[in-house]
Amino acid sequence: MEKQKVTNNINIQLEDFQAVLKEMQTYVDITDEDLMQIYLLAVEHAKKRMAGGMPACDVMIRNVVSVHMDDTVEAVMNILLKHDISGLPVVDENQKVIGVISEADFVKRLVPKGASNTGKLFSLLKKEEHAALTVEDAMTTPAIVSTENTSLTKIASIMVRKNINRVPIVDANKRLIGIIARSDIVKALYSKGNE
Repeated sequence: MEKQKVTNNINIQLEDFQAVLKEMQTYVDITDEDLMQIYLLAVEHAKKRMAGGMPACDVMIRNVVSVHMDDTVEAVMNILLKHDISGLPVVDENQKVIGVISEADFVKRLVPKGASNTGKLFSLLKKEEHAALTVEDAMTTPAIVSTENTSLTKIASIMVRKNINRVPIVDANKRLIGIIARSDIVKALYSKGNE
């Protein structure tokens, strides 16, 4: 039997199955309710399969904001706040990804160990001893990266296994060409499932 594309644009109901079975002069030895349940589960399975097999290039953000190792932590924090994001890839002069810097990196490196009340992170950056910190002082390295043909399923698995929120996407020369955050995967799965 040829594979057929399942779409959610058609409202198939129990009467449709009954009509097809009558037309085929056959029956299925299950209840009508079970038949509908099988159909609905098959549609959900197909949605997940189709979305999970989607390559990174179909979902990634292409205009990526990135920083360099010698940028200041304060400048990076301003970029994060301006763009309403929680992390950035760190690139070298050739746009090759060498690390990632995130809010979590700031908290780990700037909040004193054992402090019970961290207060506002931005106020910590204003302190004189933190003013000279650079991205190199706070970034996580090496960066966990992927390619544009990697499936969303694999990227999501990497995120869960490595407990990270974003994966920079690189070309064959390891240069930054995009980024995928957890929220991008959720949006892709949701929108694909509602087509």
